[in-house]
Amino acid sequence: MARPTIELIDQNNQLIFADTLDGRTISLGRDREGNDILVPCASASRLHGRIVGNEKQGYYYEDCSSNGSTFGQQVIKAQKVRLTHGSVIGIGTYRLVYTHSTSNNADLVRVQKTVATAITLNQTAGFELSFKAKNQKSGIAKTIHVKKEYFTIGSDSDSHAVLDQFYPQIVIKIINNRAFIEAKGQGVRINGWEMEAYPVQLDHQDCIAANDWILTTDLVCGADIKGHPYKIITQNKKMKGLVSKISTYSSFDEPVMILGETGTGKELFANAIHQASGRKDKPFVVINTATIEKTLATSILFGHDKNSFTGSGSGKSGLVVSADGGTLFLDEIAELTPEIQAMLLRTVQYGEVRPVGSNLVKHVNVRLISATNKQINRVLCRDNSGFRDDLFYRLAVKVIELPPLRSRVEDICCLMDHFMQLARAKYTFLPKDLCYAEKAYQEAKNYSWPGNVRELSNACMSAIMDTNQKQVTGIITPAIKAFLNQSTTIPEHLHRFYEKTKAKHDIDVVCSELGISRATYYRYRREVGEE
Repeated sequence: MARPTIELIDQNNQLIFADTLDGRTISLGRDREGNDILVPCASASRLHGRIVGNEKQGYYYEDCSSNGSTFGQQVIKAQKVRLTHGSVIGIGTYRLVYTHSTSNNADLVRVQKTVATAITLNQTAGFELSFKAKNQKSGIAKTIHVKKEYFTIGSDSDSHAVLDQFYPQIVIKIINNRAFIEAKGQGVRINGWEMEAYPVQLDHQDCIAANDWILTTDLVCGADIKGHPYKIITQNKKMKGLVSKISTYSSFDEPVMILGETGTGKELFANAIHQASGRKDKPFVVINTATIEKTLATSILFGHDKNSFTGSGSGKSGLVVSADGGTLFLDEIAELTPEIQAMLLRTVQYGEVRPVGSNLVKHVNVRLISATNKQINRVLCRDNSGFRDDLFYRLAVKVIELPPLRSRVEDICCLMDHFMQLARAKYTFLPKDLCYAEKAYQEAKNYSWPGNVRELSNACMSAIMDTNQKQVTGIITPAIKAFLNQSTTIPEHLHRFYEKTKAKHDIDVVCSELGISRATYYRYRREVGEE
């Protein structure tokens, strides 16, 4: 029996998505959240088109884009065309192919991938993945063995593993000896993190929570991050010391403050503390206080009652309450307004939350972790930032300072190798033996990486995208160099000072070589943001 099928193919002729049609309307476009099929193409509209119809009346493609789609040799715009066997719809550099497949294979691969995930599935012999599933309410426990490259778990009868009241469905994909998980909807958490609409790599002992079910991974082999606790890749002595203390910090419920420059991994470190604690199957809620609209901050954080202000509609519990039982991570804590600080102080001290427009107090049980990229003395009101001393000292029961990447030179090469391995796994059209030339390693080690690990990751991917050889010869591409030259505003004397202090730590030696006094030394340190 003919089965209507659609396939999305990218510019490299690689399959991105394949599925059978069942009569429902399917939307395609660039918007990750609002479409059934993600088309990661700059020329695609947020909603580019729809597939409508059924097997009895036939299927049609309806263009909804601003740039139009191609059908055969014609450009169609705001039109509906009938699909027949072999019809091809062009969406930018991507092709949507419609066929009548005669295959009765019930395990037709249904894989939606983003531009940052692998293209093909390739399970390696010896790879073993299973889940220990337990229902917290009923006590039912079972082991689920993943035996397919594409494996689904859910309450639907067509799932490979059926768990009662487990929704939304999750998809496990084995890609080049790595395991990825994707949730087909909201409400699934991994290590406390709310899963978004893109795959996440699985590691041994990861915890997936949905409804009353807790699934713990048992990964026998595969991920290159295995052996790096909490997925924190480091060879640096100081970082290893901090990682080794995570299990100790996680045993307490006291607030922790993490200091570090942008891109050093503060959120990753906070999640590691959560993951190692008894709260790991509860929410890990991340709030970037710098991005919250100040006029709505109180409502967003602490919630509001119904009709408590104009346009409030129904009441909301707020993000702090949503973290009840788990961990609340407040990023960029120094950006909080004085009003929010006063309300947060009650939460930290007494576990109290008072929603906007309510006379009633809710009580929450949360572990609070905060972070800032500012130095401690800049967080306090000494620089007129307006940050309350009493809140700061309550949040900073334990202070952890993550070193910048320029102080972890020994980590640069292993991080580069990690990003290369991820790239080869995600993009199978890359040569299997693609690697860095020694020149690229040296170039990376000689660069200061002001954006830290985040910048290194992006630079690696940029260099990989630019190379057409079997070796990446340079990590700092001409485009990045040009941008850095245009955006650099640091005076030459401070630049020399920064480079000198990066290489040498003895104050007297630095002062002697630069011909400056100790007073000038400390003034320069303040100007480059190191104090």
